[in-house]
Amino acid sequence: MSITAIASTAPDAPAQLVDEGRTFAVNAPAVASQIIEGEAIIIHFERGHYFSAKGSAAEALALLESGRAPSAVAASFVVRYGLDTERAAASVGRFVAELLAEGLIVASDASPALGGGALAEGVEGAPLSFEEPRLVKFTDLQDVLVLDPLHDVMMPGWPLATP
Repeated sequence: MSITAIASTAPDAPAQLVDEGRTFAVNAPAVASQIIEGEAIIIHFERGHYFSAKGSAAEALALLESGRAPSAVAASFVVRYGLDTERAAASVGRFVAELLAEGLIVASDASPALGGGALAEGVEGAPLSFEEPRLVKFTDLQDVLVLDPLHDVMMPGWPLATP
């Protein structure tokens, strides 16, 4: 499967997506993520945004965080959801482009991890129902998340938001 197809479906996607061997990592320390009961919660501390990713999006993020290249994530989706390779590559490519655009992941120099990913292993029977991976962005706590409670404090000890 070719990640080159991703570039045509996501015109604003960075050129690094064309390289099938490219891996990505969470943009730490500005970003933290945790997968809890099938939902990825991602916080961008510098921008004050937090995100939710469920289903295939949480699976894709888990595989990317484990060192899988986007092509390996797409291959996992082919097995897990019974998708054709072009649709899987396009879906993963759009999701990776969205993660990059939000500053949640960055390109990594690490070699891709071997294997298709634990999520695809041992899948038997009919393929699962597939929903396009997507991020849900929340900005309602932006003012709180960008506070520095160690340095931006007033005399009584409460954080002080800088204008």
